[in-house]
Amino acid sequence: MKLPEKPEHVHDALATAWNTGDVNNVLALYEDEGVLVPQPGQSISGKGKIKEALLSFLSTKGIFEIKTTYCIQCGGVAMSRSLWSIRDGNEIKIQAKGTELLRRQPNGSWLFAIDHPFGADEVSL
Repeated sequence: MKLPEKPEHVHDALATAWNTGDVNNVLALYEDEGVLVPQPGQSISGKGKIKEALLSFLSTKGIFEIKTTYCIQCGGVAMSRSLWSIRDGNEIKIQAKGTELLRRQPNGSWLFAIDHPFGADEVSL
């Protein structure tokens, strides 16, 4: 899988990787010590734990779609926001608004340092 060379291409790479159904394609988009928030209030770090969480997400059958709301870069880091969903035909199985911190790697690719798939959803306390 070709890794994204610009931060604004990370979401497209994620959708492509996700829709292969291969967890390793998705996992390749995360830093080794990256952070994922698999559900509100819970964060995990490291590729082993991220892989477990991704396997759970991937069990939701359907097509993964993601739209970049914005992507702002400052040097080797970028902050992005997304609207994503998993659909089966016309049925939306899950939908949320995410926030992400992306970081340029030594090889020039961009990976998720922090991925909060629900980070821009409204939260009621």
